[in-house]
Amino acid sequence: MYVFIIHFTRCRIELLTTDNVVYLTGAALLFIIGQIFQYVISEHICKSTSGSINGGMFETFFTLLAVIMVWIFWSSITEDDWPVPSTGGGYT
Repeated sequence: MYVFIIHFTRCRIELLTTDNVVYLTGAALLFIIGQIFQYVISEHICKSTSGSINGGMFETFFTLLAVIMVWIFWSSITEDDWPVPSTGGGYT
């Protein structure tokens, strides 16, 4: 049990480096900005464009950026186990 607690604590500390916190904070901020566009600014955009455009387009864009930031975070904490193609030409 003691070894599990030490390992769990060490893993949590390694995951909370400055870069990782920046990625997750950026993702949260981008998501919040998207929600603000959808529920607050959308009404003003819709009125000024006579209903042609609303905040849904901007909300989708910022949510996409938030998902990309989460993917970057995930990519930074996982090991690269992708198969590397050989540089040799063909079968021998």
